[in-house]
Amino acid sequence: MKKNVNMGTGNEVLIRISNIIMFLTSIPCVCKCNSCPATTRTIKKVDSCPTTEQEWIAASNLKKCYNLADYKTCGKSLVYHCLLNEWWNETIEVCAPPWFMSGFCPMFNTAEQRVIDNFNIDCSKFTNGSCPIRYLSSEAYKYQMCYKKIITTKTFQNTIKPDEITLYEVSYSTNKLLIILVVIFGIGSLVLSALLWLAWIGKIGKGGNVNNSSLFNCFE
Repeated sequence: MKKNVNMGTGNEVLIRISNIIMFLTSIPCVCKCNSCPATTRTIKKVDSCPTTEQEWIAASNLKKCYNLADYKTCGKSLVYHCLLNEWWNETIEVCAPPWFMSGFCPMFNTAEQRVIDNFNIDCSKFTNGSCPIRYLSSEAYKYQMCYKKIITTKTFQNTIKPDEITLYEVSYSTNKLLIILVVIFGIGSLVLSALLWLAWIGKIGKGGNVNNSSLFNCFE
């Protein structure tokens, strides 16, 4: 004889499972949540970046990020930045939301449309002009050694060896892969937690809660 099934409770479990699946499918969006398309329209190549606060303020007043129509966009205000690009071969001015750096030199990634940490250059370990573990990207002028890492086209042609270029590309790809693996691990942990939680409420089997057998009967 088939056991009675609490269909209401079974439906609640299905709703919870659906909500968990929807949450997990939204996780990849986290990787792009800080991107800001409005920044790319403000990019301008410059020969050098300000080296003092006064120069930075003067350059900021000329750039006038605060006068842009989309000044307050992407959830944050756009402010003046002068940084290396993602290839380290140009200094660029850009209006972008400030980003708290994690002890690394900042750079602007045009593909991600935002300021990011350059995990290849740890400025907290500089012997001269080291940076703190946490600082704003809009204060990059304080850490001039970050700009000393620029790789010019001439340097690439004459002094950079092919294996050094490959090393940079591999290192950059490795950082991307590491982020992907962390996201995948996080998703897996959430799925496992959800399954354990469902198994736990199935074992209760009292007070209107489903047990293991009734959960499976819901699908019969």
